[in-house]
Amino acid sequence: MDTLSCSQVDCLKLRCEVGLLERGTSAVLEVRSRIWAETFTQVSTSVVWTKPDNPYAVPLWIIILAVLAGLLLLALLIYILYKLGFFKRSLPYGTAMEKAELKPQAASEA
Repeated sequence: MDTLSCSQVDCLKLRCEVGLLERGTSAVLEVRSRIWAETFTQVSTSVVWTKPDNPYAVPLWIIILAVLAGLLLLALLIYILYKLGFFKRSLPYGTAMEKAELKPQAASEA
């Protein structure tokens, strides 16, 4: 019996990557094919379990830098608002003169 290799005949290799599966779930791969008995030598199926690299991982130094930049921006904003007088307290009725005008007149004047 002759052994055939992919250099002598057309071979087909299938590669199926299944994403991250939750615990208790499964994936089923079903392949149907027709193989001539004269060319049939070997069918191999291998399953390779790999832990995928996390493409969304952010380095710690970037997180620390972002927090520090945010705090600096907040401090700068507070300083600018302070210099513009945003945090100065204003009286609800305005100046003392306006308060005197709003007081009711004495009963003797009535």
